[in-house]
Amino acid sequence: MALISCPECGAQISDEAKLCVHCGCTFTVCPECKAVTVGKPPHCPSCGFAFPVQPVAAAQPAVPVQPVPPYALPYAPAPPVMQPQSATAFDNYVAMWENSSPLRKNYAKISRAIGIVFDILVTVMMALMMVSIIGWKNDQDALASLFKAEGVLSSVKTYAAVACCCIAISMVKNTFAGTYAEISMSNWLRANHIDPLPAMAQYYGMETDMEMVNFSTLHTAAYMNADSSARGREYAMLFGLLALAAGFAVALGVCVVENVQYYMLNTVMLELPFSFQFVSLLVAIAFLAAFAVLYLAGYRAIGKKENAWLDQVMPGMREKLENKIDEVIDKM
Repeated sequence: MALISCPECGAQISDEAKLCVHCGCTFTVCPECKAVTVGKPPHCPSCGFAFPVQPVAAAQPAVPVQPVPPYALPYAPAPPVMQPQSATAFDNYVAMWENSSPLRKNYAKISRAIGIVFDILVTVMMALMMVSIIGWKNDQDALASLFKAEGVLSSVKTYAAVACCCIAISMVKNTFAGTYAEISMSNWLRANHIDPLPAMAQYYGMETDMEMVNFSTLHTAAYMNADSSARGREYAMLFGLLALAAGFAVALGVCVVENVQYYMLNTVMLELPFSFQFVSLLVAIAFLAAFAVLYLAGYRAIGKKENAWLDQVMPGMREKLENKIDEVIDKM
């Protein structure tokens, strides 16, 4: 496989492609002189090589698509870059969007990798915190321990801050990755003047391989282009969750530092009974509960609006997908 320049837009594409994924131009590559010609001519205009005649495929029955109401597309659609008419139209759109950027193609893998890295960081920070406290406690020189206490507490604060920040990021990384994908695909559909509803209808009716993450992304991206307020709700949800996760991380970090400080200064040095400092822990639990409520209630409300829109533009399609999911689950 080699890369060639599209004769229309000049973009780099594979010489084995049937058409340009950037502008939709069909072309033919001469196997003799490697000249690229627009369309499907009978022979090469450069060297005269006669191209083999391709057999005409039998016409496939068209998939009925519900007409799209005017409100479904707030922009004036130009001729689409590409409107696949096969049963894999949905997959074609997802693949075209993913291949338009390395970040888009690998965003799910990047999100998983970030989660693993932050989990390791949390474990390392907690281990360093315990090592610092145990090493300070086992110091036989009481005067030296007193002077070292401030430095140990400073280290504990640093380790706790890093660990809690990692926990907060892990809480919202999947939401952030999903929102990025939905908004990015929405912008891509709008920029290329693509109406995804026909592809979605084909996916509902024919697709057998259930890739629910990709479908949800395309579903929400189409809904964002149909409802001007949907994007604002997604941003509000994301920043609300970020704020609550940050509040949880701060309160949890304060709780850890307060209890470590009480243990070091009162229990170890003054030999007083340990008393757990729970006020900041209650604040952290309150932030966590608010995070869970906003996540569940917010996305439930957004999902209801999306489903109501989908029932308007493609009545009955959602029930078909639910039935198909049940069939797939029954086969497992």
